[in-house]
Amino acid sequence: MIVGRNNVGKTALAEALGLSFANKPHLSTKTVPRPGAAPSNALSQAEFSVWLGAEELAELLATEMPVFNAPTSSDRTNDGEAPVQAMLSDGVTVRAVYGSGDILSSQLSVYDSSPNLSGAYLQMVISPSGEMSRREVVHAWPPPNPELTTGLARMILARLYAFRAVRFGIDENPIEVNRELAPDASNLVQVLDLLSRNTSRWQRYFREVRTVLPEI
Repeated sequence: MIVGRNNVGKTALAEALGLSFANKPHLSTKTVPRPGAAPSNALSQAEFSVWLGAEELAELLATEMPVFNAPTSSDRTNDGEAPVQAMLSDGVTVRAVYGSGDILSSQLSVYDSSPNLSGAYLQMVISPSGEMSRREVVHAWPPPNPELTTGLARMILARLYAFRAVRFGIDENPIEVNRELAPDASNLVQVLDLLSRNTSRWQRYFREVRTVLPEI
């Protein structure tokens, strides 16, 4: 749980953690140098980096993307197979930029020092046991099956937890006699009001709360 005063960035943090934010360009003096000027960067973006271990990667590909296309050289098509084998042996870091509800760009760590792998794709197949084989070379964009780099980034995006900011209209909550807290804590004010009338329980409650949030 994240708590704090209004307008300190709690909602922005929750939306960023879940990559669920809308396009809201930051209106700072750097992006808007004078009143009325349009933001210099009109697209809200977030960069993320996720490490996938070899075993997790093989399972993910076998269940979600058993046929995929890996970038390779147009003149040396075998060059694209080695990075994929390295991923399945040692794991890989997936780096991506998110914005406007989708992956804008992505990169895999196995390609950081690779030669220029562009112009063609190796169509790869991975079995449920994690064994990889190749089918054919594809000279087309977009390739007929998911492209490995973007495909992995989108699978990670789909698996992120959704963090949502919740605001309660506490001034509109009527006084009730229900002491049980609702699953979404919408009746928190009423429950605390009832609890505060029992002095010993109220003090014990705050002792427990302070073990988690000492500043309260």
